Amino acid sequence: VSGYDRRVKKGNKRSFKSMKKMLLVFPHPSDEVFSCGGLIPKYVAGGWDVHLVSATQGETDKVGAGNSSDNGLGETRKHELVAAGKILGLSSIQFLGYKEGALSKLTPGELEDKIFREMVRLIPDVIITYEPHGINNAPDRIKVAIATTVAFQRFVRDVAKLPRFEELPGTQKRKLGRIYQASYEECLAL
Repeated sequence: VSGYDRRVKKGNKRSFKSMKKMLLVFPHPSDEVFSCGGLIPKYVAGGWDVHLVSATQGETDKVGAGNSSDNGLGETRKHELVAAGKILGLSSIQFLGYKEGALSKLTPGELEDKIFREMVRLIPDVIITYEPHGINNAPDRIKVAIATTVAFQRFVRDVAKLPRFEELPGTQKRKLGRIYQASYEECLAL
């Protein structure tokens, strides 16, 4: 994950234990494990609440050249993600209800707004998503990466300006979160 610095020095007030909420935003079940599966239990063990937003249930299984079938795959993958989330220690999983393969066809702003609302609800210290090319140029991954980045920019701009920001549930006076983007090269290094 870009931005993680193992060289945190003693006495640094911004160690990973001083921040407490992480939001992962990915398009499909298993993307969170593929990109940062080792990171999740590490931060949970460090006292963090780690929350996941999955835009789809991963209901499409690509068969052959462009054919697809559902056959209950979405429900199976949803249950698998919930089970994996319990093992990893996720605090919550939010499914946004979109169909896999259709995210790039959404009205501009629709996905960004739903992700923004999750950011406002959780007030995370760190947000993790894919880098802008979605690791492998997959349209769903690209859409979620860009939508999350846009939502984060809006979150920092709008939420920080609220006159009573410190009074929002679960917030403390602090700098607003950071966004990190997983890239293919870093996944290979894991």
